[in-house]
Amino acid sequence: MSMNPPEVIGVVGTAKNTGKTTTLAHLIDRAHRNKLRAAVTGIGYDGEDIDNITMLPKPRLHLNTGTILTSAELCVERSSIGYKILRRTGISSALGELLIVEVTKPGLLVVAGPNKVASLKTVIDHLRDLNAGIVFVDGSINRMMPMSIVDRIIFATGASRNVDINFLSEEMRAIEYLFRSDLSSDDLQKREGVSVDNGNDTVVLSIRSLIDEEDIDLVGKHLAPAGNRITVPGLISKSALQLIGNKLTGISDRIQFMLSSPFPLLISENRIEVAAIIESLRTKGITVSYQRKPKFIGVTINPFYPRYEQERFSTAYIDKDTLITEVRNKLSVPVFNVLDDIDDRLFTLCVP
Repeated sequence: MSMNPPEVIGVVGTAKNTGKTTTLAHLIDRAHRNKLRAAVTGIGYDGEDIDNITMLPKPRLHLNTGTILTSAELCVERSSIGYKILRRTGISSALGELLIVEVTKPGLLVVAGPNKVASLKTVIDHLRDLNAGIVFVDGSINRMMPMSIVDRIIFATGASRNVDINFLSEEMRAIEYLFRSDLSSDDLQKREGVSVDNGNDTVVLSIRSLIDEEDIDLVGKHLAPAGNRITVPGLISKSALQLIGNKLTGISDRIQFMLSSPFPLLISENRIEVAAIIESLRTKGITVSYQRKPKFIGVTINPFYPRYEQERFSTAYIDKDTLITEVRNKLSVPVFNVLDDIDDRLFTLCVP
């Protein structure tokens, strides 16, 4: 096993066609040029040749000789790479067992990896044992919960998400803001349900998530006037966050919510509103912390979008200069345009 565990880098797209695959391909290529043995897996299924909605071509993932890949057996067999099987993981998927293979001939492929936290952790442990130099995890915003265990994360956004440049920049500002909350030492993995520690005792509830008014009322019954710690091992909805501000501040003036990671907050389609709610809660003495979170290291933007007209989709672009300027103005992390200015700077953010 390698003396220094490889960095695990997650690349998450905020929508289809936002440049995630292009970003990932760039990073894999830079790892190869820097003599780092790259390993690649994904969350669920991705990588089709043609977008099945717009019918426009999509970039495929190209892997060089020596790259380690984890994907479903059917995807590996139908790819154009040459390969040898290093390990069978015993993890099943709809497309067959997840295999760990070494690329022996460069080619294109579809990645279909583990879709659960425990399975992804198992795969990453295998890749570390196989002396991977760096591990890349391909994901999207609607299946990103397992990304909580990666070391560093990059978001890919663009006009396919929304052609409104102000919306794109505000959404990325909101996502970056949600990653700023502190880490907590509390071990949520040992909590079966939502728990309330009010300073006198700890009550474990029969629910794992906070979704609606009934859940918030249940929490409120166990709060003390101050000094409450609430752990939430599952999800927390936008409506629940709003109810926290409306109902719980009248019971207690200091509450700390501890979540597993930032990702339960990102599941909401309106991340701008979620970030605004969290900001508002802070002014009322209610804070959020996480058990774990990746380091948010950068954003890539893609001005391309599929424009629908005359009963078909065609290739279109929003103004790339305005887009990158607006997103850079809202963020503290570096921002790159996938069409023309990704260079070694993005890769250097991935390695210590």
